[in-house]
Amino acid sequence: IKTTLVVVFMLIIIHQIVGQHLTKIARYFDSIQIDRPLKRLKLDRKNGANSTKDEFDLMVGAINDTSKRVTTAFAQIHNAEERTRDFAAASSDWFWEMDANLRYTYLSDRYEDISGNKIEDRVGTQRWEVFTSNDSTERWNDHKADLDARRPFRNFEYILTSGNGKKIFVSASGIPLF
Repeated sequence: IKTTLVVVFMLIIIHQIVGQHLTKIARYFDSIQIDRPLKRLKLDRKNGANSTKDEFDLMVGAINDTSKRVTTAFAQIHNAEERTRDFAAASSDWFWEMDANLRYTYLSDRYEDISGNKIEDRVGTQRWEVFTSNDSTERWNDHKADLDARRPFRNFEYILTSGNGKKIFVSASGIPLF
Protein backbone atom coordinates (compact mmCIF):
# COMPACT_ATOMS: atom_id res chain seq x y z
CA ILE A 1 0.00 0.00 0.00
CA LYS A 2 2.87 2.35 0.82
CA THR A 3 4.48 1.68 -2.55
CA THR A 4 1.20 2.31 -4.38
CA LEU A 5 0.68 5.58 -2.52
CA VAL A 6 4.23 6.68 -3.30
CA VAL A 7 3.82 5.80 -7.01
CA VAL A 8 0.47 7.65 -7.21
CA PHE A 9 1.97 10.65 -5.45
CA MET A 10 4.97 10.63 -7.84
CA LEU A 11 2.65 10.45 -10.88
CA ILE A 12 0.67 13.42 -9.59
CA ILE A 13 3.87 15.38 -9.03
CA ILE A 14 5.21 14.47 -12.49
CA HIS A 15 1.91 15.49 -14.06
CA GLN A 16 2.01 18.82 -12.21
CA ILE A 17 5.64 19.49 -13.12
CA VAL A 18 5.80 18.06 -16.65
CA GLY A 19 2.55 16.77 -18.09
CA GLN A 20 0.44 19.92 -17.96
CA HIS A 21 3.23 21.93 -19.60
CA LEU A 22 3.70 19.40 -22.38
CA THR A 23 -0.07 19.46 -22.98
CA LYS A 24 -0.04 23.27 -23.19
CA ILE A 25 2.89 23.16 -25.66
CA ALA A 26 1.04 20.61 -27.80
CA ARG A 27 -2.12 22.76 -27.78
CA TYR A 28 -0.03 25.78 -28.78
CA PHE A 29 1.28 23.95 -31.85
CA ASP A 30 -2.23 22.72 -32.72
CA SER A 31 -3.53 26.31 -32.62
CA ILE A 32 -0.95 27.71 -35.07
CA GLN A 33 -2.39 29.26 -38.23
CA ILE A 34 0.46 30.48 -40.38
CA ASP A 35 -1.48 33.38 -41.91
CA ARG A 36 -2.32 34.91 -38.52
CA PRO A 37 -0.05 36.52 -35.94
CA LEU A 38 1.13 34.01 -33.37
CA LYS A 39 0.70 34.60 -29.69
CA ARG A 40 3.72 33.96 -27.53
CA LEU A 41 3.75 30.67 -25.67
CA LYS A 42 3.79 31.18 -21.92
CA LEU A 43 3.66 28.44 -19.36
CA ASP A 44 1.97 29.03 -16.01
CA ARG A 45 4.88 28.30 -13.74
CA LYS A 46 5.78 29.47 -10.27
CA ASN A 47 9.41 30.32 -10.93
CA GLY A 48 10.84 33.08 -8.83
CA ALA A 49 12.47 36.03 -10.52
CA ASN A 50 15.88 34.83 -9.35
CA SER A 51 15.45 31.19 -10.32
CA THR A 52 17.65 29.70 -13.02
CA LYS A 53 16.15 28.75 -16.33
CA ASP A 54 15.36 25.09 -16.73
CA GLU A 55 14.63 22.98 -19.81
CA PHE A 56 11.04 24.23 -20.10
CA ASP A 57 12.18 27.85 -20.11
CA LEU A 58 14.75 27.11 -22.81
CA MET A 59 12.20 25.18 -24.88
CA VAL A 60 9.55 27.93 -24.61
CA GLY A 61 12.15 30.54 -25.56
CA ALA A 62 13.19 28.51 -28.61
CA ILE A 63 9.55 27.94 -29.64
CA ASN A 64 8.75 31.66 -29.35
CA ASP A 65 11.88 32.67 -31.29
CA THR A 66 11.13 30.13 -34.03
CA SER A 67 7.49 31.22 -34.19
CA LYS A 68 8.57 34.82 -34.67
CA ARG A 69 11.02 33.87 -37.44
CA VAL A 70 8.42 31.72 -39.23
CA THR A 71 5.82 34.51 -39.03
CA THR A 72 8.33 37.03 -40.40
CA ALA A 73 9.39 34.68 -43.21
CA PHE A 74 5.76 33.97 -44.14
CA ALA A 75 5.01 37.70 -44.29
CA GLN A 76 8.07 38.28 -46.50
CA ILE A 77 7.05 35.48 -48.86
CA HIS A 78 3.49 36.78 -48.99
CA ASN A 79 4.72 40.34 -49.75
CA ALA A 80 7.08 39.08 -52.47
CA GLU A 81 4.25 37.09 -54.04
CA GLU A 82 1.99 40.15 -53.98
CA ARG A 83 4.70 42.28 -55.62
CA THR A 84 5.17 39.66 -58.33
CA ARG A 85 1.42 39.46 -58.97
CA ASP A 86 1.21 43.29 -59.07
CA PHE A 87 4.11 43.39 -61.52
CA ALA A 88 2.41 40.79 -63.71
CA ALA A 89 -0.89 42.68 -63.60
CA ALA A 90 0.77 45.98 -64.55
CA SER A 91 2.78 44.49 -67.38
CA SER A 92 1.87 44.83 -71.03
CA ASP A 93 2.54 41.11 -71.44
CA TRP A 94 1.08 38.14 -69.62
CA PHE A 95 2.90 35.97 -67.14
CA TRP A 96 2.32 32.37 -66.27
CA GLU A 97 3.36 29.61 -63.89
CA MET A 98 3.43 25.89 -64.58
CA ASP A 99 3.65 22.88 -62.32
CA ALA A 100 6.14 20.01 -62.58
CA ASN A 101 3.91 18.37 -65.24
CA LEU A 102 4.18 21.55 -67.35
CA ARG A 103 0.51 22.42 -66.89
CA TYR A 104 -0.51 26.03 -66.38
CA THR A 105 -1.32 26.82 -62.76
CA TYR A 106 -1.46 30.61 -63.10
CA LEU A 107 -1.92 33.14 -65.90
CA SER A 108 -2.01 36.86 -65.24
CA ASP A 109 -5.15 38.81 -66.12
CA ARG A 110 -3.42 40.24 -69.20
CA TYR A 111 -3.78 36.79 -70.82
CA GLU A 112 -7.52 37.35 -71.20
CA ASP A 113 -7.04 40.94 -72.36
CA ILE A 114 -4.55 39.97 -75.08
CA SER A 115 -5.82 36.57 -76.20
CA GLY A 116 -9.55 36.88 -75.67
CA ASN A 117 -9.45 33.43 -74.05
CA LYS A 118 -10.57 32.66 -70.50
CA ILE A 119 -7.88 31.95 -67.92
CA GLU A 120 -9.93 29.13 -66.39
CA ASP A 121 -10.02 27.40 -69.80
CA ARG A 122 -6.21 27.48 -69.99
CA VAL A 123 -5.31 26.53 -66.37
CA GLY A 124 -4.57 22.80 -66.23
CA THR A 125 -3.53 22.57 -69.89
CA GLN A 126 -0.06 22.35 -71.37
CA ARG A 127 1.60 24.88 -73.69
CA TRP A 128 1.66 22.68 -76.78
CA GLU A 129 -2.11 22.20 -76.57
CA VAL A 130 -2.55 25.74 -77.97
CA PHE A 131 -0.57 25.65 -81.19
CA THR A 132 -2.35 25.71 -84.53
CA SER A 133 -1.88 23.31 -87.40
CA ASN A 134 0.30 25.94 -89.15
CA ASP A 135 2.94 25.63 -86.43
CA SER A 136 5.80 23.21 -86.90
CA THR A 137 5.36 20.04 -84.85
CA GLU A 138 9.15 19.65 -84.83
CA ARG A 139 9.60 23.13 -83.30
CA TRP A 140 7.05 22.27 -80.61
CA ASN A 141 8.79 18.97 -79.91
CA ASP A 142 12.09 20.85 -79.47
CA HIS A 143 10.35 23.37 -77.20
CA LYS A 144 8.77 20.58 -75.16
CA ALA A 145 12.21 18.99 -74.79
CA ASP A 146 13.51 22.31 -73.41
CA LEU A 147 10.61 22.46 -70.97
CA ASP A 148 11.07 18.82 -69.92
CA ALA A 149 14.78 19.47 -69.34
CA ARG A 150 13.90 22.66 -67.37
CA ARG A 151 16.07 24.78 -69.68
CA PRO A 152 15.41 28.51 -70.04
CA PHE A 153 14.10 29.57 -73.44
CA ARG A 154 13.86 32.88 -75.26
CA ASN A 155 11.65 34.11 -78.05
CA PHE A 156 9.82 30.87 -78.76
CA GLU A 157 7.31 31.95 -81.38
CA TYR A 158 3.94 30.42 -82.11
CA ILE A 159 0.45 31.35 -83.23
CA LEU A 160 -2.40 31.41 -80.72
CA THR A 161 -6.04 31.44 -81.76
CA SER A 162 -7.95 34.09 -79.82
CA GLY A 163 -11.42 33.68 -78.35
CA ASN A 164 -12.95 35.33 -81.45
CA GLY A 165 -10.94 33.16 -83.90
CA LYS A 166 -8.29 35.77 -84.66
CA LYS A 167 -4.68 34.51 -84.98
CA ILE A 168 -2.23 36.10 -82.54
CA PHE A 169 1.53 35.96 -83.01
CA VAL A 170 3.21 35.10 -79.68
CA SER A 171 6.85 35.27 -78.70
CA ALA A 172 7.42 33.61 -75.30
CA SER A 173 10.43 33.47 -73.00
CA GLY A 174 10.71 31.56 -69.76
CA ILE A 175 13.00 30.59 -66.93
CA PRO A 176 12.13 27.47 -64.97
CA LEU A 177 12.32 27.94 -61.20
CA PHE A 178 11.89 25.17 -58.66
